[in-house]
Amino acid sequence: MCAETNQKKGSSGNGSDLGSPSKPERLELYFFPDCPYCRKVLGAIDDLGLKDKVVFRDARNDPKEKESLVDLTGRTQVPCLVIDGDPMHESEDIKQYLYQTFGG
Repeated sequence: MCAETNQKKGSSGNGSDLGSPSKPERLELYFFPDCPYCRKVLGAIDDLGLKDKVVFRDARNDPKEKESLVDLTGRTQVPCLVIDGDPMHESEDIKQYLYQTFGG
């Protein structure tokens, strides 16, 4: 279940509400290792040198992480970047947020 949908919680998903974001205190990424959309986000994290600033949560292989994602968002859609407790879906929105916030 790696499909990107138009359902959102915590983000309008169109990128227009991003503005000039301040740097967050906590970033968490729910992902599936084999998901191509997740790989795009993981590539951006790597490009920006953010691996040590992100808590990675494998929702495919860790049932507790999957349950946590469902508790937070009501679904298992990945990638999901949690920014100081607020979830953001859609790989392109997440990448845009990361590049706007951390440069690149």
